[in-house]
Amino acid sequence: MSDYSFGLPPLATPNPCAANAGRGPCSHMCLINHSRSAACACPHLMKLSADKKTCYEMKKFLLYARRSEIRGVDIDNPYFNFITAFTVPDIDDVTVIDFDASEERLYWTDIKTQTIKRAFINGTGLETVISRDIQSIRGLAVDWVSRNLYWISSEFDETQINVARLDGSLKTSIIHGIDKPQCLTAHPVRGKLYWTDGNTINMANMDGSNSKILFQNQKEPVGLSIDYVENKLYWISSGNGTINRCNLDGGNLEVIESMKEELTKATALTIMDKKLWWADHNLAQLGTCSKRDGRNPTVLRNKTSGVVHMKVYDKAAQQGSNSCQLNNGGCSQLCLPTSETTRTCMCTVGYYLQKNRMSCQGIESFLMYSVHEGIRGIPLEPSDKMDALMPISGTSFAVGIDFHAENDTIYWTDMGFNKISRAKRDQTWKEDIITNGLGRVEGIAIDWIAGNIYWTDHGFNLIEVARLNGSFRYVIISQGLDQPRSIAVHPEKGYLFWTEWGQMPCIGKARLDGSEKVVLVSMGIAWPNGISIDYEENKLYWCDARTDKIERIDLETGGNREMVLAGSNVDMFSVAVFGAYIYWSDRAHANGSIRRGHKNDATETITMRTGLGVNLKEVKIFNRVREKGTNVCAKDNGGCQQLCLYRGNSWRTCACAHGSLAEDGVTCRRHEGYLLYSGRTILKSIHLSDEANLNSPIRPYENPHYFKNVIALAFDYNQQRRGTNRIFYSDAHFGNIQLIKDNWEDRQVIVESKYKNLF
Repeated sequence: MSDYSFGLPPLATPNPCAANAGRGPCSHMCLINHSRSAACACPHLMKLSADKKTCYEMKKFLLYARRSEIRGVDIDNPYFNFITAFTVPDIDDVTVIDFDASEERLYWTDIKTQTIKRAFINGTGLETVISRDIQSIRGLAVDWVSRNLYWISSEFDETQINVARLDGSLKTSIIHGIDKPQCLTAHPVRGKLYWTDGNTINMANMDGSNSKILFQNQKEPVGLSIDYVENKLYWISSGNGTINRCNLDGGNLEVIESMKEELTKATALTIMDKKLWWADHNLAQLGTCSKRDGRNPTVLRNKTSGVVHMKVYDKAAQQGSNSCQLNNGGCSQLCLPTSETTRTCMCTVGYYLQKNRMSCQGIESFLMYSVHEGIRGIPLEPSDKMDALMPISGTSFAVGIDFHAENDTIYWTDMGFNKISRAKRDQTWKEDIITNGLGRVEGIAIDWIAGNIYWTDHGFNLIEVARLNGSFRYVIISQGLDQPRSIAVHPEKGYLFWTEWGQMPCIGKARLDGSEKVVLVSMGIAWPNGISIDYEENKLYWCDARTDKIERIDLETGGNREMVLAGSNVDMFSVAVFGAYIYWSDRAHANGSIRRGHKNDATETITMRTGLGVNLKEVKIFNRVREKGTNVCAKDNGGCQQLCLYRGNSWRTCACAHGSLAEDGVTCRRHEGYLLYSGRTILKSIHLSDEANLNSPIRPYENPHYFKNVIALAFDYNQQRRGTNRIFYSDAHFGNIQLIKDNWEDRQVIVESKYKNLF
């Protein structure tokens, strides 16, 4: 932009910011003001010192939240944004905020998306930590010492206070029966929680014990806050404009009335040094007053309506220690402080505390079921209406589920995201194991002896197997399948069973390597939806969504076919057998229900859950009893280099997912040639001559850190000399050429371009 005066040439004054790499006299940012002199400025999270040139780090600022934004502003000048504002789409309808200064993260609740999210104060690392059917989220409090997160929400028509680790894992509830919650705050050093419920102020230990009402009739209390320096509890009674404070035990209540004329509809309160910060919705103002007596009110920001919560981000405010700080207090899951020197160990949903009062043990058996939005778990006792599993969320169209009890791991398929995933039962970790090359994957089954996972793909009409971590993916059946759906395995006997929905519906059986493929049932079935094995009595059960029946046969011979249940006006998707009972999902009964009956005659049924919706899919009984037996694949993978597939009678097949089986029958040798091709973010391969071989000659490779937009490939064949080949590829996103071996090691950038994102 140029400045011209009529008839005069532009002024040829020197650029005051030219020196010091464009920073002029400034330490960070140099701006040219209207007099063409240098004006120094600072980036976010920094402040200009008294010399007006040097920026210093400053991580103390005022946080305030409105429904659609979170802002961090300068304490001295609240019109100046101290951090990058969080707005739509990251924010939908925020209600409360808190922070963890040690990791420099902000936490907030969003009632529209029913989530709790967090991000670093520099705006990066946005993630959802809680998203499990929570409604009406109100309070939120960070325990920065014990590294836990507390919040108030409603589940199953009950409002409660919940706690989890800061990453959202190990969730449980500690206080139930709250009526009208509004605020929540915590004192981790003292081990105390405080919250409002209607017009009452309440207190409890942070494990939920010793809950009591401190004050009643507080006339719409808001802004519940703790002065950690003077150990006082503050709140505003928005109904009459008074500021209230008391000792942390509820003693010495003081009512400050000097702000009654100033506050017409207070919505938030926070504390900093010797001042109280307040927000008033009717006045659309933020301001301060004296902490001691509420006098000297000062308006610091106008035209700021709709403030729902405020906090002063200050690392100095989050100090102290408690008995949970070191080694999680010796607790295996949750450590919850109850005083300066005491703590309680607690367990997440589906676990119980052992006799040492520190270690958590998962319950031995429970029923899992899938809905589109995730995986849930309930007790096997019909009268127990509690959860037995911390809900697994974040799915789009979850269908097939199975488990590996020895590793306490749950597996599932997601037809929406087209992937197979797994998670620890306590959800301390979760990962995707198969993310590409899937058609429509529905059923999965775990071989707990060999450590393999099987799945059906009715999009490509395949049955595949891989190791439990998703490696060595291998097609075992690719011919003669017509829409395979449900699947089950009997690892001790070496059998694989599946259902088909195609032109000729059937139930098939094969060995775990795909050999000896036969049809067990082909008559009198239409939509065989679910399949389950009774490992004790060697029976195979299935339900049919068209004939509305549950039937069973001898799993080895296919004989002795019996009807267990015949219904009407039902929509059975899945069946599971455990002990003396069978369990099934019925999407037509009571808006989606799970029912139970005796496995010999299920006419007398018990409904275990109702109202689960029409998206109810598979049921499975998580139990440790199932994982019995052994075979030759149990030890050292049966001697196989890649996959060990048991065929019964002490025989096994070693299979090579990538490469061909060597003469020794156990090791895999590399293919002499293959066709390599790229997607935008992945490198894949196919066979040059054997079109029937659907397995990849080399393992597919995807890494978002290296692959963003691969557009060209070159190949250096030196396998016979060095055992691997070199692959060269260009990535338009990174603007470089990279080199990697075809065992996906020794990646390096060999050409770096200054031109990026050209394609």
